[in-house]
Amino acid sequence: MVSLSNHISFDKLRMNGKIKVYLSIGSNLGNRGENCAKAISMLGSHPKIRVIKISSLHETKAVTLDDKPQPDYLNGAIEIETSLSPIELLATLKGIEQSLGRKLPAEDCKSIAKGLRPPGR
Repeated sequence: MVSLSNHISFDKLRMNGKIKVYLSIGSNLGNRGENCAKAISMLGSHPKIRVIKISSLHETKAVTLDDKPQPDYLNGAIEIETSLSPIELLATLKGIEQSLGRKLPAEDCKSIAKGLRPPGR
């Protein structure tokens, strides 16, 4: 599983119809490094996305809302350039997450289809 869109930051300058976007990336299940590499590769193969910079990955402890232990995360950040709208990018990111095994709550899928996103997801 890989998480791509917990924190999305859009640079306000658009050049040539493209916008700079900063994404967080992280995985705590399976081969974490491979999961992140696959997600970055999938982003880079999208015709409307260009990966510009990739940070190194750092291991962090999982923080949970309950006392159930979870495996540690590998986290990093990516700078991309895209001509996708924010909603199109979010749908693309969620599609990549799902293809790599992340399960989305049903309410997230319905919200994304309507162009909405629950806070903190």
